[in-house]
Amino acid sequence: MRDLDQDITDKKEKKYAEIDEEYQAKRRKQEILAMNLSRLSPASSLTFAAMNLGKTGIHEHGRFFNSIRIYKQVFSNWTKEKSREISEIMRADRSKIRPKPDLSDMPRYEFSPESLRDSFARALPDFMIMILFIILFSIGAYVSFLKYDVR
Repeated sequence: MRDLDQDITDKKEKKYAEIDEEYQAKRRKQEILAMNLSRLSPASSLTFAAMNLGKTGIHEHGRFFNSIRIYKQVFSNWTKEKSREISEIMRADRSKIRPKPDLSDMPRYEFSPESLRDSFARALPDFMIMILFIILFSIGAYVSFLKYDVR
């Protein structure tokens, strides 16, 4: 019965993962489109550059959730293995006292943030866009100053 229940649970988790993956792909496309459209504003370019340098940007957010998704699978497998071990011990020892599981081998979650070099490389296009805006606006101001008649 437990094996059947486990198979059903595994199939459900697999289907949910497929649905979530499809949803995340569509969401990423929308995020990229929205970011690229909003880069028409120098303020948004500055915001995206600062977020990337501060390691709080959309890319870092995605890396974080991917690491959680991987850890969830590792932790789930570890939990299933521990449950099997405990049930085998319970079957062998008919006493009603449940043994305390050994948690020393529990997988630890670790997330290492992106390096400063990678963050800067990710922010570089936004800096270039801001420099382009500065040049264009400076040229526009200079030309309008030259055309202005003081009289």
